[in-house]
Amino acid sequence: MPTIYPKHVKALKEQFNSSNEALKFFYVHIGGDEEHADNGIQFAARYANTPEKRRAAIAAVRASAEVRYAYMSGIYRRYVLEETGL
Repeated sequence: MPTIYPKHVKALKEQFNSSNEALKFFYVHIGGDEEHADNGIQFAARYANTPEKRRAAIAAVRASAEVRYAYMSGIYRRYVLEETGL
């Protein structure tokens, strides 16, 4: 699972001249995302071993994806569409 944060860093540097200090959050997550993805797959394979647990795991991943979508949409709305008051 490729991390999305290198693209964030590149865009924030090129489009908004963000400093490395301002991007510290993203640098930390670039290293952790691949490991976290691998861990998630291993945990699901080991513990989501019944239909009920698999449904719960899918619901958790769906909720996480919805949060990520809201986050990305907020960035787009604020900095591309230039909406305020978000």
